[in-house]
Amino acid sequence: MPSPFESEFVGRSEAPRGEVVYYMRSDKSNGPARVKIRTPTFANHRVLVEMLRGNKVTDVQKIIESIDPCLSCTDR
Repeated sequence: MPSPFESEFVGRSEAPRGEVVYYMRSDKSNGPARVKIRTPTFANHRVLVEMLRGNKVTDVQKIIESIDPCLSCTDR
């Protein structure tokens, strides 16, 4: 069996709510040195403040629902 090698990988894919990004790094061990996943909802939360600015409080729910947030996706 060949020994593991040191490497990095970035993968991007389209998900229903936007782009999902996977980052993995190995360091010659049998397990990954680092794994990070950025979900679309996490990226969408950054622009939420700008989307809400200048709007009425009664519109907040509709604006938040427009990005279809998956709050469990941001628990990383």
